[in-house]
Amino acid sequence: MRRLPLANGESMPAIGLGTWRADKGEVGSAVRQALELGYRHIDAAAIYGNEAEIGVALERAMADGVARREEIWVTSKLWNDCHEPEEVRPALERTLADLRLSHLDLYLIHWPVVLRRGVLWPQQAADLVPLAQVPLARTWAAMETLQAKGLCRHIGVSNLSLAKLQALLGEARQAPVML
Repeated sequence: MRRLPLANGESMPAIGLGTWRADKGEVGSAVRQALELGYRHIDAAAIYGNEAEIGVALERAMADGVARREEIWVTSKLWNDCHEPEEVRPALERTLADLRLSHLDLYLIHWPVVLRRGVLWPQQAADLVPLAQVPLARTWAAMETLQAKGLCRHIGVSNLSLAKLQALLGEARQAPVML
């Protein structure tokens, strides 16, 4: 499988199984089949609502010798209602428990959007929290701490504009490994 080089000298599988909109009751089988076919990257997110089923499939596939943990690259994403620094670690710990893993290979800030705690999809303006109130740099600093503690090997962002990425780079201790 082709791999993509990362700035730190490591690499990740170029092709992965995306689990967005994968139906409950079917995603576990899809993950298992993908691993049996040679896929080594599984892309997940807490908001997809299927990480627990993915975790069962990963655990069983590893127990059955389909692939070892160090061969599988697992990505997940921080959802928008967990951007406050004190919410970042509990969100990752829920993801790790659901995925039945001790660490992620890549943890991303899913969107540069902050929602009030408990709001999964904004319905009104009051559901949104201004980035001035919870700057991405604060969320990113919490992500850097997770990596330093070994809960995720790499951290990155998704869905950022160039302007937001440049602003984040101006304050970050380390650059995102992935956009």
